Amino acid sequence: MIERELKFVAEVFERIIEACAAGAKSVNQLAQIDGLSNYGPDLLTDAIRFLSAGGQLVPFQNPTEAPTAHALTADRYTFGSKTNI
Repeated sequence: MIERELKFVAEVFERIIEACAAGAKSVNQLAQIDGLSNYGPDLLTDAIRFLSAGGQLVPFQNPTEAPTAHALTADRYTFGSKTNI
């Protein structure tokens, strides 16, 4: 098996990672952020696909918010989903 390393070095990738570090964002939300608004939704979508393929970004179905300080220090975590009933 041949291993490949993907390196994405461009401002758009850095800004997307920075913006999503505080919580998942939709493409429309990213397109409204200073520094990303010039790229347009198609290019942002492609950049997200590349970052996802490289394991640098995990797509979510819905936007999220940054966790609270308390949540970051909790000793147990739960993931809210239809399967966690």
